[in-house]
Amino acid sequence: MAKSIDGAQLALLATAVLTAFVTPRPRQALQLDGEVGVLSVKEKASPEETCSWFSYYCSYGWTTYMIIRGCRRDLRMEDLPRIPSYDAPVKWLYGITAARLKGGKTFLTLCRLLKKDIKVLIFWSASTAVTEYVAPSAMLRLLSYLEKPQEAVIHPALWISLLFIGPMCRSVCYQQYIFNATRVLVRLNISLVQEIYQTALRSHLYDTSVDSGADERQIMQGKPSSKKTPKSGQSNITSLMSYDVDAIYNSRDIFYVATAGTISVTIAMSLLYRMLGWPSLIGVFTLFLLTPLPAVLSNRVSRIQREVMRATDARLSKISEYLGSIRTLKYFGWEPAMAEKINELRSVEQRRLWKRNILVAVIAVSGDFLPMISLLAMFSTVVLFTDTPLRAPVAFTSLSIMETLRLQFVWLSNIIRNASQGLESLRRLDHFFESAVPIKHHPAGPPEFKNATFRRTPVATFKLQDLSVRFLEGRLNVITGPTGCGKTSLLLSLLGETILESGEATCPRDVAYVPQAAWLQNDTIRNNILFFGPYDEERYTSVIQACGLMPDIEQLPDGDKTMVGEKGQSLSGGQKQRVSLARAVYSRARTLVLDDVFSALDTHTTSAVYEGCFRSDMLQGRTIILVTHLPSALQDARLIVNLDRGVISSIQTAEEGDLILESSQCSADTAVEDDSGSPPLLESAEPVTIQSNSEMPQIEDPNDASGRLVEETSAKGRIPRTLGEYNMLFWNPGI
Repeated sequence: MAKSIDGAQLALLATAVLTAFVTPRPRQALQLDGEVGVLSVKEKASPEETCSWFSYYCSYGWTTYMIIRGCRRDLRMEDLPRIPSYDAPVKWLYGITAARLKGGKTFLTLCRLLKKDIKVLIFWSASTAVTEYVAPSAMLRLLSYLEKPQEAVIHPALWISLLFIGPMCRSVCYQQYIFNATRVLVRLNISLVQEIYQTALRSHLYDTSVDSGADERQIMQGKPSSKKTPKSGQSNITSLMSYDVDAIYNSRDIFYVATAGTISVTIAMSLLYRMLGWPSLIGVFTLFLLTPLPAVLSNRVSRIQREVMRATDARLSKISEYLGSIRTLKYFGWEPAMAEKINELRSVEQRRLWKRNILVAVIAVSGDFLPMISLLAMFSTVVLFTDTPLRAPVAFTSLSIMETLRLQFVWLSNIIRNASQGLESLRRLDHFFESAVPIKHHPAGPPEFKNATFRRTPVATFKLQDLSVRFLEGRLNVITGPTGCGKTSLLLSLLGETILESGEATCPRDVAYVPQAAWLQNDTIRNNILFFGPYDEERYTSVIQACGLMPDIEQLPDGDKTMVGEKGQSLSGGQKQRVSLARAVYSRARTLVLDDVFSALDTHTTSAVYEGCFRSDMLQGRTIILVTHLPSALQDARLIVNLDRGVISSIQTAEEGDLILESSQCSADTAVEDDSGSPPLLESAEPVTIQSNSEMPQIEDPNDASGRLVEETSAKGRIPRTLGEYNMLFWNPGI
């Protein structure tokens, strides 16, 4: 009776364990640091998070539905499973940032970040190495039984079952290693790409382009660089986020080789020594002597990989340069010349890739032949120098063990190849992060400089020196001066985009910045103006009217829902500038920093936009810091800062009822800053006081009855076909 009760309890316990093993798991909330908070778990859970332990470790059943759906039709984005909460990008961005703050190179940072995952990889690698020799050991016992069945102590059914159980356990362990290694691949990719992107956004980058000048000519000639650059070379952000990150996570199996390889060689040496005695040491010693060969070749691969990445950087940089000026190239018909230059750079890259791949093939072949050479040396020693007979159990088991070692050396040769490339990529990443200087934002406060000196880069010769000015809040502040005097640098210095060498600076937190070269997203006109803000129809309509965009929008087929294209390529220069201005005006920022927003507008449009924005209630009570030479702005300004060669030459202020203008140096048609340079508008002459209610004369359009000009002037009409024929006759040399 007692035995029946014990058996029933054991059966119930086994049933409970089996039920827990196949029952779906509850979803766990992901806890992060207090600044990041807890990730939301309101969304639908990923199948990977709630699958059973059996599905997670053995069958991977949570992927079955996607496999079946992929067999029936092509997979779409909505068919893919959700990302598990523990693989959320924000978690890994925070993790690698915290690991980077502890110091050390990129490799040490990644080891800190992926410490738990590396431990899991080491565990499954060790399990794979141990279970790999279960089948050879069982085969040795089974062959010994077949040779001398009368001496058997254990039934051969055990060894036959181990011939199945050993490879099955090895397969489960190895597949778990592959699964976790792939997860490490994804996490490493997420972390590094986000860190590179965040660093590029939040830092000053001074060394992220390929070598130029004579060094570029050396690249095109296929010669190594003569410059003494850092070991990692100069890097390109595009190649860092693609080629280098790929090379790093392709070398993730270094932990498998370090763990499984060491354990596997130790077990193999022990088994061979027990079977063959001292001749096994000859084979192992031969293997040991030939092992440095792949390592020596890998150093050569690393050097060639460095030259390959330099050639890749040169090609990508040149392609980016040409794509940025594609319109000019097509206008002048320079496509063949540019294509030839890119092909030259590509041919250099291909030649270096060929050399690298040849060495890689040599390493792979050496990995296959080294165990065979050691096996030949070991068996030759047994036959020639010992009297020990080479029995079938020993011979076949030795072959099985050496085959296992051969596979380990194949792994070793592949990993050495990938590790050499990953090491070079780690050096390049280290150089990138070391050369990036974080942008330090100024303390919150009114826009002000106190004896401040700025440089655009640490090695720049030009600098803004001893700036001391406090911009008037809630008023129009104008910055003027000749071309190249540092007006744009002053605005960027206020925003914290340059290096503060000395002095103090403060800047408000809510600032809307409009650069001289308009920045637009590949989105609709409306979304570029709203810029993820709430839509207020009345405010939106007032803004586009004030910025002179209403006639342009009415002419477009989709109105303000028209896509502007990449960098606003479907709009004219003036339209892009006005959309960029409208975004700043529509925003709720209390401070507007505007860099010559009238530079791309003609005189009539400039007058209309200025009247609509700056002489209306649209910007009432907001602090405006404007770089311009526009006479109307100089009349209305309450503070005028005149720059000359990076130094403030004069500061002029006006009371509420007074306006300041140097009429002797400002002409009515001066609307933009010309490239040839112009003298400072405000010199030592005495200011002329003008009443605040004075208005600029309106320039009327004879075709516009209202007298308001909002759209840019442009030529219209067609060219007659006969004009082309006439030109051909006119330029005929025979006439």
